[in-house]
Amino acid sequence: MLHRQMIRILLTACLLCSAPLWSGETSNTGFLEKTDYTRISAPAVDMPDIVLVFRYGSESSYRLYRILSERNFAVTLWPAVFRESWRPEAKLALMANQLQASTKQQLALFESLHQEPADWSQLTAYRQLLSKVEFKAESVEPVLFDSELPKRLKHTQMRIKEFSISTVPTIIFKGQYTINADQAKTPARLIDIIQHLEQLTQ
Repeated sequence: MLHRQMIRILLTACLLCSAPLWSGETSNTGFLEKTDYTRISAPAVDMPDIVLVFRYGSESSYRLYRILSERNFAVTLWPAVFRESWRPEAKLALMANQLQASTKQQLALFESLHQEPADWSQLTAYRQLLSKVEFKAESVEPVLFDSELPKRLKHTQMRIKEFSISTVPTIIFKGQYTINADQAKTPARLIDIIQHLEQLTQ
């Protein structure tokens, strides 16, 4: 009988001692580096808070941009060219950025390209798409023939490469972290990771 009481006392003491540890693990809603996000080895100081590396033809890029915009996050769009077939979309994205496209106009470009693939062999494809989302013709024409566009596209791809990004969509947060689709898993979870990283960078 005494032996059983001693065992019970020892078990109770062990549970009491371990309670803070178990409590801490249970309530920990933090995320893990490399699993849920990646720390950039050489942080960039000249970056917006949120950059979305994307392509218009990516459904997950569209969903992520829409949800971030609905949550009032200011999102800077960097078009990726991981395949040569993505180049025309990337050029369109830089044209839209140069025209200072609103969130509504960017979403309309996503939706237009999902509904009907463009014939990129014709310059009129860019003109028609930009006009379709309510850019005025007099604003569009100079952008279509901007000789600096290839240089800007190359610079964007170099920046993306510097961050070791190879998939879309990928978020660059404050030039210090990246979060790709596999790490985020869902747009809602990505928001939670961003909020977690916001606390780390304060």
